[in-house]
Amino acid sequence: MNYGIIYNLIYAQAALDGREAALFGDCASRADDVFERSFVGSSFPEVWFELPLLGEPWFDLHVLTSRESLMDGAASAAGRAPQCAGTSGAAEPAPQCAGTSGAAEPAPRRTGTAEAAESAPRRTGTAEAVEPAPQIFYPEVFEWFATQATDGRQLALSHDISKGLVDNPAVQLLLYHRNDDTMGGFFQAAGRPDAVGAYRAFMERKPQDWFACYAGVFPSRADMGLRVECIPTEEMQQAYAQDAALLEAHLNQLGISTAGTTIIPWCQSFARLPFRIEFQFNIAPDGTAEPTLGLSARFLLPGDNKPEAIFKTSGAAGQLMEQLEAWGLADDRWRLLPATAFSRCVSFQGESMRLYCFPTFVKIRWRNGEAHDAKAYLIASTW
Repeated sequence: MNYGIIYNLIYAQAALDGREAALFGDCASRADDVFERSFVGSSFPEVWFELPLLGEPWFDLHVLTSRESLMDGAASAAGRAPQCAGTSGAAEPAPQCAGTSGAAEPAPRRTGTAEAAESAPRRTGTAEAVEPAPQIFYPEVFEWFATQATDGRQLALSHDISKGLVDNPAVQLLLYHRNDDTMGGFFQAAGRPDAVGAYRAFMERKPQDWFACYAGVFPSRADMGLRVECIPTEEMQQAYAQDAALLEAHLNQLGISTAGTTIIPWCQSFARLPFRIEFQFNIAPDGTAEPTLGLSARFLLPGDNKPEAIFKTSGAAGQLMEQLEAWGLADDRWRLLPATAFSRCVSFQGESMRLYCFPTFVKIRWRNGEAHDAKAYLIASTW
């Protein structure tokens, strides 16, 4: 199965009706290339679109592969992506979308990439006609991940598409629960043994009521670029909403200076939301947090209320986005986010799957105590 076609369909649907120009910018062709090199599993990965809420529109791409989808060590030593389970190697027709009437609809097409689905490389029944699979990023990391037990949840590749940095993505390991040895093995597999000590030192510093849900590095850059994301418990989040001194003390113990006028009050505003918050840190070699702080609120998960409802100005997400506008971190493009959400069925050779996309969280960042930017994230995949 050619998952590039599925990716094209998801993007096209999310970017319809002028949303490409308003939200995504002109990054689509670069994203196509890196997507093909970013996963090796037997099923479609989880994809995240990262969108700025102010300034020139663009997007960065995150591709997350679950361990369960990897097949026998998936990433071969040759760096070739494996053939998907259940495919015979025969040529595949373009997917047909099931409309509300049950009749087939034309697949949506992306602005600037006409005939994307139709022209995607297809397998034929002869070995001579099969195009070589693209060289995946960091095959040795995928090989390591495929051998792990139950600690690792997903392996993610994060691409700075907007900056044209398409050959050296960050790689992250998402965890089900804490296991410092597993994370140390991940850093070794990623060629960043220098991150092991920094990560362990940070874990000793962080508040006990925080779960470090993922950590990531840049295997191909001079600096390790260690980044860790932490989720406070619900009880701790509620405490932060009421106790500014506690929040400040916890950030200070990690090395974050809370000088300035916005970090503490804005973090408290997020903590009072009916959404779970997460903190993101860039980590120095000694385990302290560098002066860039990220704070996100996850406002939608599969099965939750429809995006149109929570993004109304009377809804919690709508109120948050209006607050970001008031803080000067967003313009009115966020009002297009609910329209990116969809769930629809497609059929491949008698097999069906459901494609989905929806806005799931928003993140703000500070640098040196000053508010820097805000971004929204769309999650997309299949079931």
